[in-house]
Order: sequence, then structure tokens, then C-alpha cells
Amino acid sequence: MGFAEKFKELRKKHHYTQKDIANILDVKPTTISAWELGNNSPRMDMLQKISDVFNVDTGYFFDEKSNQTVDLNDDVIFTYEGRKIPKEDLEMIKRFMRGKE
Repeated sequence: MGFAEKFKELRKKHHYTQKDIANILDVKPTTISAWELGNNSPRMDMLQKISDVFNVDTGYFFDEKSNQTVDLNDDVIFTYEGRKIPKEDLEMIKRFMRGKE
């Protein structure tokens, strides 16, 4: 089950209409519809808001069996438990991984 299905399931479980959750998240109802249809996905900051509204961890929305390999040298945004890892912490992780604490 992907984000679209999990999001819709949580919305219905909490008895929110698409309009209700759109108002809570300060987005248009068409945005909610697009998420539920799988036509679009929320950005990470919005995913955090959604998680807060439904009181779930952001990881809830991701496939538990999904493993991704990302090089620490890549220009990507790294997160841990749904929160962005600050650049200085990332540098510390890189030093640690190189054995240069």
C-alpha cells in the first residue's frame, strides 16, 4: 500500500472529508484529491504536517521493504525519522564513516 492509499485510509478513519483535511493543511481540496489518486505526492515538509495531524511517523507512509542506496556525496536531502539532517550533522556522519572521528 502506497502513500495515496494510506493517506486516504487515515483521512477516512479520522472522519475527515477532503475539504476538511485541505483546510487543516492549508491546501486546496484538489491537492488532496491528487494525493489520493496518486497523481501527486506531498513535499517532505507537508508530509510532516500530515503525520502530525494523524499522529503517525512519516515512515508510516513509506514501503517498509523499500531499500535505497544513496551516496553521501550525492546532492540529496537526507532525513531521519522524517526530519531533515542538518548539514553539520551530515558532515559528522561522513567523517565517522571515513573513520576520522
